[in-house]
Amino acid sequence: MTCRPTLKVPRPLRRSGARDIVVRVVKYNLIDDSGEASETFTLITTLFDPTEAPGEELTELYRDRCTIETALGAFQSKLRGNSVVLPC
Repeated sequence: MTCRPTLKVPRPLRRSGARDIVVRVVKYNLIDDSGEASETFTLITTLFDPTEAPGEELTELYRDRCTIETALGAFQSKLRGNSVVLPC
């Protein structure tokens, strides 16, 4: 399911010229091992064209991003424990 709501900009930003943001919303379910929907997620994007950015592809990329961020967070936690700092 997709729709195009508008995210309202906070008043202080609106006063300085910021405009509301029109977005595309993609809702999707995670399917468990039994084939049942276990959780529902909502992805918000400014990529409007479903032929260029299909909802299924966006949800897969988002899942991959979450996996990578979780792994990086765990990696950084391990490094911090030994006071090792990686250069930028």
